[in-house]
Amino acid sequence: MPDTSGTPRRDPAEDDGIGTEDSDIRALFSFTLQRLASLSTKIATRSVYEPYGLNIPEWRVLAVLGYLGEVSVLTVAKHAAVLRTQLPRVTSELEKRGLVRRKANPEDGRSALLSLTETGQTTVDEILRKSRDRNEAMLADLSPDERRELMRLVRQVIRTSRDYLDGDGASGGG
Repeated sequence: MPDTSGTPRRDPAEDDGIGTEDSDIRALFSFTLQRLASLSTKIATRSVYEPYGLNIPEWRVLAVLGYLGEVSVLTVAKHAAVLRTQLPRVTSELEKRGLVRRKANPEDGRSALLSLTETGQTTVDEILRKSRDRNEAMLADLSPDERRELMRLVRQVIRTSRDYLDGDGASGGG
């Protein structure tokens, strides 16, 4: 039976992230997480990245360099979740804008090391400050203890999801 919003009511027992044989997709943890990720990305794009003229891959590269310092392009690709084929264009654009510097890797002449320029570090600091404000607003209905518990649980799900993927569970094996 629909509620006043026109959305069919769901059984609260379905809110375990798994649901039942009769549940629809809204009962799934993965679907709920995707909806949250999509909302968060839209909010971040509109409120943070657009004012700086950055897209998500560019921001990820800057953010990774912000916490790793000077590292190889391959390390940036791994940590930033940016496709290796996409990375040259992204880093080249960030270099042109004076946010990233590139230098030869003394340990491997075939690769380069990337780091933030002073302007790049200032940009990362400003965006992180705005991101903290955005996250505070997103978590406003939770107490500090609930926030810590949410983060602990999400990190636990990330670990078990990584184990699942590494164990080839995603393809039906192991």
